[in-house]
Amino acid sequence: GHIDSGKPTHAHESADDAGIAPREKVAGMRDACMSVRRVFGAPLARQANAGEAAPVLVKLCKKILDLGGCSSPGIFRVPADAESVRAFKSRIELAGDTEAGNIIDETCEFSTPHEPAALLKLWLRELVEPLIPETLHAQAMSAGFSGDCNSVRKVADELAEPNKSCLAELFQLLQTIVDNSTTNLMTADNLAIVFAPNLLRCSSDDPTILALNNGKERAFVKVLLQSGWPKSASEK
Repeated sequence: GHIDSGKPTHAHESADDAGIAPREKVAGMRDACMSVRRVFGAPLARQANAGEAAPVLVKLCKKILDLGGCSSPGIFRVPADAESVRAFKSRIELAGDTEAGNIIDETCEFSTPHEPAALLKLWLRELVEPLIPETLHAQAMSAGFSGDCNSVRKVADELAEPNKSCLAELFQLLQTIVDNSTTNLMTADNLAIVFAPNLLRCSSDDPTILALNNGKERAFVKVLLQSGWPKSASEK
């Protein structure tokens, strides 16, 4: 017959018998989950120090370059394999915001530059607030509509940190892609079409307003690229 030792088996051991009150155990599990903080859809300020670009952005930009993205036709427009992108995104999310850069660097074995390019667009698109925040949205559109390089540069220079460092890191990559557009076919105009929706976000739901804003947002990104920012105007 079965002899009950009076002690619960490990599989059925309760929180009370383990000396942990149920409420404390739940709190502990919640704290453990919260210690790995999300990367996609998280506030930018939590992912980067002032004066520095977010590690996930830096590492994805580097991967795109290392994998020959600058010479890849249609970089940022040619879609990556959706299943691969989902798998890489999950791996980065499991690592959390503090380890995301290291995971991209060490364990994400991308087969084409289109995979990190897709992840970079996804990361930008899912930021709680876009790199160019709502407070500068109207100014950015006005500057883009004017077509004046100094006006668009002024908007970018007015960005707070870490937004400014992140945009500068991204635009250094995009400038390199534009410089190789005879090979990759991605001109400033083409990149503006891709990146305007990922960098600026209109708060209106009115289709007419959205359509009008879209052209101005694209113009802002295109002129900013043509201006050579983040280099100074004299360096261009």
